[in-house]
Amino acid sequence: MVYKTKLNNKGRPKIDWDLQSYDDINLKNLDTAKKKQIQKIKTLNKKIFNIDKLIKKNQRLISKHHLSKRPILSQLSTNNDELNKISRAIEQKSKIFSKNNECITIIRDKKSIRGKISYFGKILWCHIGSNHKYGLIHKKKKIGKMSKSELCDEFRNKAKLKIESSWIVNDNY
Repeated sequence: MVYKTKLNNKGRPKIDWDLQSYDDINLKNLDTAKKKQIQKIKTLNKKIFNIDKLIKKNQRLISKHHLSKRPILSQLSTNNDELNKISRAIEQKSKIFSKNNECITIIRDKKSIRGKISYFGKILWCHIGSNHKYGLIHKKKKIGKMSKSELCDEFRNKAKLKIESSWIVNDNY
């Protein structure tokens, strides 16, 4: 099978400008070609100018939207600060009410046992009880013979009562 190729001879034939002399060129044709090229350049410059106008308009819109974003960002940072405060408060409050015994320090004396915990940056001391008395949570065991986890349970109970009593505010003004 033989494929025939079709020659595309469309348009004007190429001009070899090195072989052209000044006398061979038709000046009227060159002048019209020059005017067409100048017109093409003007329309392209006009398109570029219109695109630049659109870019400036969009930049103004972008700056306007950036300005409208500022109050939202400030509200977002305020809400993040509030969330951090709430998280810290939950963490501090859960120190007493959770079963984490590492945050509670138990101090044994000859006659009594005390406990302490850092609660909202302040040291909270609480008297757990005397060694010869029975506990409030573990009622069948003396305080002096309790394990650390049992003493922490007693401490949580006493600290909870102490904190709740400090929350009560007298409303009789």
